[in-house]
Amino acid sequence: MKTMNKVALALLVAMVVMLCPTFAQQNYLIQTTLTAAQPAPAAPGSPPVPSTFASVASVTGLSGIQLNQTATINQQTSWQIYVDRELETIVAVNGLVLQVQRGQGGTLASAHASGAMVLAGRAFWFYVTDPGAQSSQGITFPSNTPCVLANVVASPWVNIRTGAQWICNPTSLTWTAGFNNPFLPTGTYFNSSASTATQPIAGPVIKLTGTTAATSFTFTGNGAIGINGAATANSNVGGEFCVIPTGAWPTTAGNNIGATTTGVAGVEECWLWNGTDGKWYEINP
Repeated sequence: MKTMNKVALALLVAMVVMLCPTFAQQNYLIQTTLTAAQPAPAAPGSPPVPSTFASVASVTGLSGIQLNQTATINQQTSWQIYVDRELETIVAVNGLVLQVQRGQGGTLASAHASGAMVLAGRAFWFYVTDPGAQSSQGITFPSNTPCVLANVVASPWVNIRTGAQWICNPTSLTWTAGFNNPFLPTGTYFNSSASTATQPIAGPVIKLTGTTAATSFTFTGNGAIGINGAATANSNVGGEFCVIPTGAWPTTAGNNIGATTTGVAGVEECWLWNGTDGKWYEINP
């Protein structure tokens, strides 16, 4: 009897391992944009879950619900998109048009403008909290919260309730405030700048026009955001800034840039300061 119980337990564990998705690996959210406005459903709060369409610039890597799986696995492995503060589940992919179920994960189905940023990933790649420690009142304390790169399921970490993004800093191994994050310093948040060889970074997130290759970065104001919350341009504690180029904006390795890159129009790319070699590296190529 004991032997049979051990065999049954072993089979049960094996089944659980096969059925559950693998979490101990880092995945990267896919980023694209809406190519047409997405209206709010006629009755966003009424069951059944309203189903509409989303036109996107790219569907690479995306897929609809796999109907041959169980309901539980569908919820875990289904693909979803996140627009503004709404999470939507992909039902089917038809060319560049997604059939989606609106208002998922407790989010509100609302209207979205053409050109809005779209983040896509598996359902379990999105979160409803920040990565910091939680107090008894549910308050997050993200400052200097450690992270382990091998244990990061998805990057960036997105809190679907607030829209805030977090990135595991590979230098300091602590969670760093990313795009649309309220823990970034107050003040100018979004700046416009023209591309130039010595590229000025005037804020934590900048819109960059032009395709002149950057050979170095310079900083003014709150250009680079340190993990300690201070404006730390070239600091060994690790700074961060993000760029949204309007064209194929390149960078050249050398000076304080660690690697040659080529940006994609409309796709946000973020940079972290590596205090070891004193250079900036793109963290979401």
